[in-house]
Amino acid sequence: MHAFIVTPGFEDALAAELAGAFTARPAAAPPGLWLGDRCAPEADRAGADDGGAPARDPVFARQILPDAREVSAPSVHRLAEAAYAVVEAAIDAADAPFTLHAYALQDTWPPAPRGPRREDDRGGDREDDRHDERADERADDGSAPAQSAAPARAAVPGLGSRVDLVGRQLLELLRSRRRRAFRHYRAPAPMGNGDGDQVAPGTRLVQLLALDRERLLVSVAEAVALPRGGCDLSPWPGGAAPVTIDRAPPSRAYQKLEEAFHWIGAEPTAGQTCVDLGGAPGGWAYTALKRGALVTAVDRAPLDPPAAGHRGLTALVGNAFTFAPPATQRPVDWLLCDVICEPARSIALIARWLEQRWCRRMIVTIKFKGREGYGALADVRTLFAPNNQDAAKHAAKHARPDAGPGAASGAASESGWRFARVKQLAHNKNEVTVLARER
Repeated sequence: MHAFIVTPGFEDALAAELAGAFTARPAAAPPGLWLGDRCAPEADRAGADDGGAPARDPVFARQILPDAREVSAPSVHRLAEAAYAVVEAAIDAADAPFTLHAYALQDTWPPAPRGPRREDDRGGDREDDRHDERADERADDGSAPAQSAAPARAAVPGLGSRVDLVGRQLLELLRSRRRRAFRHYRAPAPMGNGDGDQVAPGTRLVQLLALDRERLLVSVAEAVALPRGGCDLSPWPGGAAPVTIDRAPPSRAYQKLEEAFHWIGAEPTAGQTCVDLGGAPGGWAYTALKRGALVTAVDRAPLDPPAAGHRGLTALVGNAFTFAPPATQRPVDWLLCDVICEPARSIALIARWLEQRWCRRMIVTIKFKGREGYGALADVRTLFAPNNQDAAKHAAKHARPDAGPGAASGAASESGWRFARVKQLAHNKNEVTVLARER
């Protein structure tokens, strides 16, 4: 059995994505967890593939627990003993480093919804999730926010602390009973925006996922490198990348950009150039500016402080879909885009920037209305497939007349990027994030 950590309410989207590779377990799983059995042996994790097979790197799962086993016991000590019985053989068998993640399912849940995406009151393009509660009251069609359809979640007090104690006792059992093998234990690395945000291929990851006070899912698996960068196992417990709260930005949208920096393994540095398409009200622009980057923000609406007036900001009134960076500035170091639009327009924008090689790194959100249209994500994967001459054809069907010249031609032949992934991040709503970099 494999277990997948998913944003509550998107279990069906994950099931559709994994159809053909996994079959769902008949037993009901709690919100945020999807359980399935492989339709074929290790083909979903080991071996070469097209660089983006959903079973190896699902868009809608932030963490995988391969070959997970459920154990139950009434006490911390007995839970640790049960977990030890599951992992001891795997830890003993391989002469390779291992690390441990012990966490509660509730710790993987994304932040409580703060409101739906909507256009800025002044006509801006950026998701305006401001630091007030008025956004919680309206949705795109004036109805209740779409996030209210997610299953109810009830946190169990102290569950995270309890599973942490189980993890510590498990390590003590391994230290005392498997001394030679325990020498390979490595504590989780401090999180940054670089190499520390990756699980090294070959590292064995032991995961203890607390379902309630007396039940755990236990998994031990070797991290497998993905052909388009990163590994199939997330370096953060439950796939929850750490995001520090910052009250300075004018919207909460900065949180998903901070999370995206962890997933892409890089962040803007002093002097690097960024283009922020749909920049108002300024949360993403400020997130890059505070790192010393030089930001060109393109939007129909002005930006708010602290981005507005920043000496590193160039604010342009314009169309995000037709904007092209000046020839003297190509390629820019970062393309940042969080525009509210149909998925087809975002995909065409990505294809255009890829073909023209206008940037070295990109973070672009693709937004959806309702639970339809996720099939378009297959076209995004195709854009980044190496030496795939059909990628432009896939992108062409999304192109619009106002997308600009070359919006979908030749993207694949020019897209030999080292890292390319598509993920629904914890801070994404009904949207996913495209993350790509050349090196």
